[in-house]
Amino acid sequence: MCRIGGIVDQRKSSGERSTSVAAMMQLMQSGGPDGEGIFTDDTSGLTLGHRRLAILDLTEAGHQPMIRRDGQLALTYNGEIYNFRELRQELAALGYPCSTQTDTEVILQAYACWGKQGFRRLEGMFAFALWDASNQQLWLVRDAEGIKPLYLATWNGGGLAFASTVKALKLLPDVEAEHPAWPVLLLAYGHLPGSVTTCKHIEPVEPGTAWGYHVVTGNKEVYSIRSSPTTQYTFHQKGEALDALRKTMQQVLARQLYSDAPIGLFLSGGIDSSILALSSSEIRPDIHTSAVFFQEKAYSESRFQDLVRSRIPQGKHLSHAIGANDFFSSLAQIQQDSDLPSCDGINTWFIAKFAREEGLKAVLSGLGADEYWGGYPSFKRMKWVDWLSKFPADVWRPTRLLSQKAFRRLVFLRLGGRTGAYLFLRGLFVPQDIARILHMTEQEVWEILSQYPRNESLPTASAFDTAALLETKGYMRDQLLRDSDVMGMAHGLEIRVPFLDPLLTDLASQIPAAWKEPTEYAKPMLIDAFKDKLPVAVWQRPKMGFTFPFDEWFRHDERSKAFFADLPGDYHRQFLQGQLHWSQLYTLSLLKGRIYG
Repeated sequence: MCRIGGIVDQRKSSGERSTSVAAMMQLMQSGGPDGEGIFTDDTSGLTLGHRRLAILDLTEAGHQPMIRRDGQLALTYNGEIYNFRELRQELAALGYPCSTQTDTEVILQAYACWGKQGFRRLEGMFAFALWDASNQQLWLVRDAEGIKPLYLATWNGGGLAFASTVKALKLLPDVEAEHPAWPVLLLAYGHLPGSVTTCKHIEPVEPGTAWGYHVVTGNKEVYSIRSSPTTQYTFHQKGEALDALRKTMQQVLARQLYSDAPIGLFLSGGIDSSILALSSSEIRPDIHTSAVFFQEKAYSESRFQDLVRSRIPQGKHLSHAIGANDFFSSLAQIQQDSDLPSCDGINTWFIAKFAREEGLKAVLSGLGADEYWGGYPSFKRMKWVDWLSKFPADVWRPTRLLSQKAFRRLVFLRLGGRTGAYLFLRGLFVPQDIARILHMTEQEVWEILSQYPRNESLPTASAFDTAALLETKGYMRDQLLRDSDVMGMAHGLEIRVPFLDPLLTDLASQIPAAWKEPTEYAKPMLIDAFKDKLPVAVWQRPKMGFTFPFDEWFRHDERSKAFFADLPGDYHRQFLQGQLHWSQLYTLSLLKGRIYG
């Protein structure tokens, strides 16, 4: 897990490129505290940079950018390849042996052996830039789920740059211009969706693609690296699927717990992290768990955490109390560490901070379980979307005048497609309010929402599968994964997500939706598969998520008055009167002074 960046621009001298790339790497140092490197190909006008967080092969053999021994391939890479040991054996048998214990070299040898088709053989979370000198081609490659970030900037004259963060790219004078739509989208979504960033010249590389750029001709190529599931399942009974789920989880954890650096896991006390903790302890009985708790008992999950810990007697378990003092004293740093504005991610910033202080360099997180296994209310509400979407769009225009947030969001159905459904389920502010906040016309707001991101039609699928699509490709990818990465790397901590391992996501996609549909409990397949491991109180509890007492802190702590004092209008008063959710209030603060502008 590292930070990467680079520039391709033949108009700039080697010194200019190296200076710019070095500055980008310095800005991202917290995500790669264990080393740095720069590679330059002056003939092609290319410079690659790297900041290292050493997880595998902690020796200098893992230094990057890594150059293949024939000198024709160079790689700067961020991530983990879960199946690298199997690939290394296969490549050695084909005459492409590796001399290091890194997964980095496996990527180089896979490309040398199979070309771009080798990208499809990689199972993991990754973002990398691979330079093929013999073909004068640069490849920017990102994993299928979009777990690891990779941003691309292009400008007139043929130059391009890439980096793990938007902030690093905004150091370059060619890409400073602000994206005019981002404030509208932030208020609607609580984050920036799809390909939109705060800069109009910067956008993410599409997950699951290899983006190729030929330096000599300027030709571009987009190659899908998504592959068919390696295992095809046919389930006749639910019990068969439960057995496959248990077996696959152990396979996933066996490869995701592999590390040459200290590794542990986040323990929230919920179903997902408890499954990971208890299943991981069968592989590593001394597993290290890291947790947080609060004095506000309505939010604290320490009782459930203790129940899980009691079943892992050999584990190392540490907990940290977080209060309003910790929150307000860290808030400025949290916003500074954010790469893009988001109303989420604060919880991950704290748990990552404590895990790193405990000596961990990598942790497992339960992110992805809700999205693939039916953990959110949207999985039940999606049936309403299907029914409501049959009405003419203008039917929902008057709903913007209603007072209750859930009913006001009906107006988003006017957009239709995935955008309309998503914002109906998760929208923050409706267009009427956005227009008033930003001093725009409501029509201008509607035009932006219909344009960004590209609105695709809803698939012909079950309500469960449609909800899963919206949650995985929207909320999870654009907000949770992005926030998780940047907040973890702010402390030099790698966050692994076993529920997004291809082995598990392939399995989830082949289990009938009816078996995953929430009934009395959310995520029934996970509960049924691991009920023998989980304490009854953990799986029978109502879902609350990994939630901090933000509402309490914003409502009762004196420091919140100062923090929100210069917000325009009377939004703080509206919050105190129960007319705004805390996430809406906090999102408004992200626009203050254009701190991301």
